Amino acid sequence: MINTVVFDLDDTLYLERDYVESGFKAVDAFLQEKGIEGFFQSSWSYFEKGGRGDTFNVALDDLGVTYDKRFITGLIAVYREHIPNISLLPDSLKIIKALQGKYHLGLITDGYSQVQNNKVDALGLRSLLDYVVITDNLGKSGEFWKPHVKPYQTTSTNFSASSYECLYIGDNIKKDFVAANKLGWTTVQICREGGEYNEQYLSRMYEADYQITSLNELPELLSRL
Repeated sequence: MINTVVFDLDDTLYLERDYVESGFKAVDAFLQEKGIEGFFQSSWSYFEKGGRGDTFNVALDDLGVTYDKRFITGLIAVYREHIPNISLLPDSLKIIKALQGKYHLGLITDGYSQVQNNKVDALGLRSLLDYVVITDNLGKSGEFWKPHVKPYQTTSTNFSASSYECLYIGDNIKKDFVAANKLGWTTVQICREGGEYNEQYLSRMYEADYQITSLNELPELLSRL
């Protein structure tokens, strides 16, 4: 019987694109102070077209701005260190509150420690959930990021829960479920409209046991497990 429900963060409890938009706006404000206009429009347009990874370079090239590696590194720092303007999706807050007191509630999230801590704080999750694991805090940067089993083991140990009592819900089949599956957790993929990883297909070991399109479906699923 499930007694522990653990959430992913990005594109599970809020939309990651909202964080990206917030970050681009922070960089835009920083550049405006240096007399550089138009960064947000250029970067967001590139993101909307599917651009990833080299957005800052592409946007600055588009604006005709001369830059070097040090300048890009500075912009990345602004992006990562900014306090994000993001909110929990309505179904996230509703379901978390509905599950409080009935299940142990946890979070396992990947990403650079400061970035993820800022997101967790902006969303008020420390007061809503019982236990938060930011994988970057478990070891050297990236060492225990998903799909490593350690964050899952750390979480189940914290709750004194066996594997068959734990459920993990995330969105990214590249990393969210493979370790949980190996450990015997129940896994659920949420396929939100606007999510970054909805169209990925990998082998069965990477797939979740169940799929939902909204967290509103979670209580009914839990009632059957």
